[in-house]
Amino acid sequence: MEVLTAYLIAGLVSGAIYSLIGVGMNLLLVVSRVVQFAYGEIVVFGMYCCWLVHQFTGSYLLGFLAAIVVSIILNII
Repeated sequence: MEVLTAYLIAGLVSGAIYSLIGVGMNLLLVVSRVVQFAYGEIVVFGMYCCWLVHQFTGSYLLGFLAAIVVSIILNII
């Protein structure tokens, strides 16, 4: 029963991440009327930075903040 609960929670979290990415892409398309193909790359790079900072510091909050900063910098460039 514990394994089923863990799988359900992991599935819900994965689905929430995918839906947030989809909503972000849709919002970007509706507002700017331009398809930005680099959006997926920026999301993946931000997730990788979040994971990397979490592995070094053990803090999810610092990883989240690093992902936000890196994603903003990549969007500006």
